[in-house]
Amino acid sequence: MIHKRVLWAAAFVATWLGAAHPGHGEEAGDGAPLSGIAVYGIARVVDGDTLVVGGRRLTLWGIDAPELGQSCLKPDGETFRMGAFAASFLQELLQTQPLTCELAAGQDGAEPAALCRFPGGEPLNAALVSGGLAYADPERGEPYASLEADARAGRRGLWAMDCVPPWEWRRGGRVNAGE
Repeated sequence: MIHKRVLWAAAFVATWLGAAHPGHGEEAGDGAPLSGIAVYGIARVVDGDTLVVGGRRLTLWGIDAPELGQSCLKPDGETFRMGAFAASFLQELLQTQPLTCELAAGQDGAEPAALCRFPGGEPLNAALVSGGLAYADPERGEPYASLEADARAGRRGLWAMDCVPPWEWRRGGRVNAGE
């Protein structure tokens, strides 16, 4: 018997691949103020929007994914561990594909923000928002706003559930899923 999570992930992949037409992600990635400093390598996933690439810990620019311990409430009332799912799905998506990540301008701290791309040029940041695994960051996610609106309208990923945005969840706004 196939586990529900595998079926849900397969549906997400089908949705994401259907949305990943030429030029779709490029529009979203153009808004990142890039520094020209690139990091390349196989990524290790820390959580749904944090990676280690080329030995450097990076936050994906312009997006905010549910935290590892964060759950959402499915329409049937069941709790779904969205943060853990986003991280594990991201790991499955990346597997052994190398990424090129360009640091956002002015990001010289311990965990700089970056725009990461697959070998074919598709921005990973845009793919996560488009598939409903991350939100457009309210402070710097304007390039991803239309992708988020499409995911919301299509009820993809977290938009099919009752989820507290991660920035509210981190401040203690854990009002859904019995948290």
